[in-house]
Amino acid sequence: MASIFISYRRDDTEGHAGRLLDELRKRLGTDGVFMDMEGIGLGLDFRQVIEEQLSLCKVVLALIGRRWHDTRDGSGVRRLEKQDDVLRFEIATAIKRGITIVPVLMHGARLPEAPELPEDLRPLLKLNAFELRHDKWSSDTKLLMERLVSIVPDLADCSRSTTPILTSTSIQVWLGSVVATAVTYEILYLTLDMNDSFLFVAWMVLGISLGIWHAARVPPNVVRDTILGFAIALSAGIGMSVVGMVYGEPFLPQNEPEWQYGTKHMVTIMLGFIAGNIIPRLGAKTGR
Repeated sequence: MASIFISYRRDDTEGHAGRLLDELRKRLGTDGVFMDMEGIGLGLDFRQVIEEQLSLCKVVLALIGRRWHDTRDGSGVRRLEKQDDVLRFEIATAIKRGITIVPVLMHGARLPEAPELPEDLRPLLKLNAFELRHDKWSSDTKLLMERLVSIVPDLADCSRSTTPILTSTSIQVWLGSVVATAVTYEILYLTLDMNDSFLFVAWMVLGISLGIWHAARVPPNVVRDTILGFAIALSAGIGMSVVGMVYGEPFLPQNEPEWQYGTKHMVTIMLGFIAGNIIPRLGAKTGR
């Protein structure tokens, strides 16, 4: 459920909206913030989706730049004057439902005068606004989080830029990896007697799959992802060793050459996991 709804005009503050979205999701997670750029799937009724998200959110951040109220369509008509304008629909619906709205002023913008707004948006002018400056982005966003804590308690730790090192998702991925690698090792190597090259490919694919699963559910944290990758590799190696001992072929033998051989297997899993965490985030950046 999204706690914060970001309302913005694409021709006015799209870049800053995306930047603010990233900052908020570091603290609230992917599902904690809604913005139409990513939150409305193809083929869906955007008005219905917006109404549903507004009914669930605790606060609407209305990003207002210098062109917010004066952006015009191809005919020269101000978009705010049109009943089908998405931004007008978002703000008017939030006002009607009594949802907390925070006007966030950007690019040195000001709140419009009453005659510049349609009647259903004029209550916005009575609300206390917050100025978010480009040259003081870090300190201003931190202050904004602090002032929103009473509405969205999950923002209480504003000094935290990422999720904690230990999360329920990370634990699930860790446990799942031990089981998955042990089963893969038992089937491919001990039962089917696959050659080493095929097994190394299997470890890489498994590691990447686990990394992608993890990245889809948890915001990025380089330290956590690296530590978790190492924990997965070591734990998976122990799990495979236990399975191997049942067959009389321990995965972690005592003599040095075989230990080095086993280490290659675990390093492959770790590198695959780290790569899996990076892949979707690179795709998200290039696709923005």
